[in-house]
Formats: sequence, structure tokens, C-alpha cells
Amino acid sequence: MRRNVRKRAKTSPGKIRHRRAKHQQASRKQPPSRPAGRVAHAAHDINNQLTVIKAYCDLLLADPKIDQAVRGQLEEISRAAERAAELARRLLASGRSRRSD
Repeated sequence: MRRNVRKRAKTSPGKIRHRRAKHQQASRKQPPSRPAGRVAHAAHDINNQLTVIKAYCDLLLADPKIDQAVRGQLEEISRAAERAAELARRLLASGRSRRSD
């Protein structure tokens, strides 16, 4: 009984080194992003959420049937969202100025 055995193609040492180098290059981790970029990204995400909060407050405040106590609480939430949005804008501006340095 004969076995059907394929002969392995011989690989030159140069090809092996080349493959190892390509593998090492592919497996390297990405360099960590710049802190300014992470701050700007986080500020952008926060600003998106604050926009939704502010929009819901504005919709609820437009209803004339809202109780005065609830209206006062919604106005406070809206003001807090505005202050937080201003902080996010400052963080975005700070991130932009750091990236340009």
C-alpha cells in the first residue's frame, strides 16, 4: 500500500524571515491615540447626549398642561444641560488646540 504523500516545497530562509517580519508588523498593536483626541471624542459624545436631554426638556416645557413644580424641575434640567454643553464645547476647543500643537 502506497501512501500519497506530497512533497513539501522547500522554503528559503529569506522567505521565512520575510513572512515573520510581515506577521510581526501585522500583529503590532496600534499606537495609543493622542489624549487630546480622546478628550475631543468624549466631549463630542457627551454633547450628543446633552442635545437629546435638552430637546426632550424643550418638548415637555412646550406643553401648557405641565404642573408648575415639574416645569421648574424641567427648567433646571435644561439649564444644567446648557452648562454641561458649554463645558463640552470648551473641551472640544481644548482638544483642537492641543492637536494643532
